[in-house]
Amino acid sequence: MPGVPVGRTETTRYLCAAVHLDRFFREHVLDLTIRDSYRAVSHSGGVDTALVARHAVVAEDHAERRDRYLTLVAVMLIAACVAAILLEVPPLLFQSTHAESARWFPVVGFCVVALLLAAWAICLWAEMCTVLFLQDLSLLEYGSVQDPAPPSDPDVRRRLDELERSQDNANVVVFHGFDPFAASGYLVNASSFSVELIPVGNDESMRAFTVSEMLDAVESALLRLRLRSVNSARRLFVNGSDVSRHRWLTPDPRRRPESRVSADRIATAIEKGSLTVRPYLCVETIGWSGQLAVTSFVRIVRLEGALFVELSAYVLPPLRDNFMQVDWMRERTGRELYQAALRRSRRTFLSAIAAAPGSVAERIRRVNAERRRDELRDNYLNEGLRLNYGAFTSVRKAASGERYPTYFLRRDMDMFVKVIQQRLVGAVSDFLGEHGFSTERIQSAANNYFSVNFTDGGDIYQVSNVGAGAAVGPNAKGSNVSSGNKSD
Repeated sequence: MPGVPVGRTETTRYLCAAVHLDRFFREHVLDLTIRDSYRAVSHSGGVDTALVARHAVVAEDHAERRDRYLTLVAVMLIAACVAAILLEVPPLLFQSTHAESARWFPVVGFCVVALLLAAWAICLWAEMCTVLFLQDLSLLEYGSVQDPAPPSDPDVRRRLDELERSQDNANVVVFHGFDPFAASGYLVNASSFSVELIPVGNDESMRAFTVSEMLDAVESALLRLRLRSVNSARRLFVNGSDVSRHRWLTPDPRRRPESRVSADRIATAIEKGSLTVRPYLCVETIGWSGQLAVTSFVRIVRLEGALFVELSAYVLPPLRDNFMQVDWMRERTGRELYQAALRRSRRTFLSAIAAAPGSVAERIRRVNAERRRDELRDNYLNEGLRLNYGAFTSVRKAASGERYPTYFLRRDMDMFVKVIQQRLVGAVSDFLGEHGFSTERIQSAANNYFSVNFTDGGDIYQVSNVGAGAAVGPNAKGSNVSSGNKSD
């Protein structure tokens, strides 16, 4: 079902800016997308992951060049200091007088001053590059973020292109750990119900149906909601440790698993089922320019004389405040921005000189560690061992905050979950009724098991199963409220 194109949200713009401002987030993005050639990349609701990764590569390239230049300056400063010390003891080392060696002190002093000025110029160049990128991003409107210049490294360029291709129309999710939907945010509802398939009248009144046909009816019902920001897709979910059991997912075991399979394979999984590969209808609702993303995962299983319906809803709350600081640049003139960059470079260039050698050494250590990791994985594959290809999390979830900033946004999340939930129940009921089955027990079964419950505060999530009293999340409390007396 069509909806807002992938990544055409303000959230993508904020994250593209964040990788230029936050070194730790940039490292996290690169680890999740580019540096690990084996592990799958998770879908990020309302975010163009490939575009954020491209900006992260550009920002890292600038930071790496700055640190290399500053490391060279640091080495030359150390050499100048050593020379100054040696000139203090000329009779011992050079058999010369202090008067003769004193002639070189101005030269050494000039070199030190020149090197410090060079370091400041390097830091100023880095700050100006960041300001230029951020200034462009701050002026862009909805959906207009463009690709930066491609990286010079051909291997990085190839990985970025592969990431962009895999993001388009992806219908396979390879996850790590217990929760297949963890990359889609925080759990707000996990419910299921089953009903007997009881014919109305005699058996001749029943019409045969498939689960795929029922899912078609559910998607059509969701389309009639006319929510502009709803996307739906049928996807296969498989644990990363089980990927190697299915050769169609890993034609090359030394590369990432396939992110897209044929519609026929998904249809087969829907009808026949599998222990390790589970098909879900994923209904993604994006609101507040991408600041709110609610994804509902629907699975329907037809058994002998019964129907099982599963619904899980996950939310990606708004970004952390520090990821939206690019907007303050709209309130500053170009002159004010460049003056601020000048002040920052003057204030930080000494600490940058001291930190640069360590940063360069850390990059060398990381490259060596990545090479050893790939060699170890190759050895595992040669020995016939299975790898875990699952993605740990998504870029969007890594940037999510811990609270809703407004009451309205939180209530919109409530609306998205409940509207999808009620429309699902209605679509299943209508479909069974059209095919000659009783629908009397469907609504009562759904009412007994579906409930979304909130605390009074702005915590990002809470899940409650009616009758179970289970709850997770900050300050969450289990509740056994009935369907007719749910807390709001």
